[in-house]
Amino acid sequence: MFRYFNVAADGKPQRFICLSRQQEHLSSILIDHKPSLVAAVDRQQQVVKLVKARSWHEYVKLLWNHSRLSKEIKGNRVLQQIGVRVPHIYETGINLRPFAKPSYLGYYAMEDLTQAGYREFEALIDDSSTSATLLRQAMLSVAADLQRMKQHRIVFSDINKRNIYINAEGNSAWIDTGIKHFAAHQQARFEPAYNQALRKFIDNNRQQLPAACSLAPIEQLLFSPAAATLTPASANAGTGAHSPDC
Repeated sequence: MFRYFNVAADGKPQRFICLSRQQEHLSSILIDHKPSLVAAVDRQQQVVKLVKARSWHEYVKLLWNHSRLSKEIKGNRVLQQIGVRVPHIYETGINLRPFAKPSYLGYYAMEDLTQAGYREFEALIDDSSTSATLLRQAMLSVAADLQRMKQHRIVFSDINKRNIYINAEGNSAWIDTGIKHFAAHQQARFEPAYNQALRKFIDNNRQQLPAACSLAPIEQLLFSPAAATLTPASANAGTGAHSPDC
């Protein structure tokens, strides 16, 4: 089945091979960033994320299910399996016409977390009416999710406040679910990679978060200082990291 989207950003129809089920027309563009575009869907509590191809290599990776699009979809499923809240994915589609120079590698239609009562964590922090109690609970929920990932040797590739959503009870949900998963025998390689991802989040937010958003629960998840002192190059070299098949 083919699916067409008319994207207002460039006015050019985008054609995809639909791999699963129903989908409506796009009604409005919500976010248009360099790596992707997110748009609302007509008459449904869904949003569509269209992933942009950075180079033709992305299309080659798509053939063996290893593109950025594939990794986000698989990461969503894996996080759901371990009990981390992520938006439900209803439909996926890919573009297999690289020589036509399409604007997008593929797409997936997912649950609209804002319709489900969630707000972007960054917006919640910037809102002066947000209670300290809610902020504390939100940080504890984020730390609990990162603990689950730690137990399953999963590194979330881009931990930031825009990729985390919080509901009225302080429960967290995650988007842009690119992950790296390490096998049991790769524990020594997993630890510095996990530390690096957490330290990046800690360092980027230490001076920005209000007092209620203590980083202590996340700092306690770090492995030993010896593992943390590895450089990014040494932490990534030869990791053999992979996204698990679902």
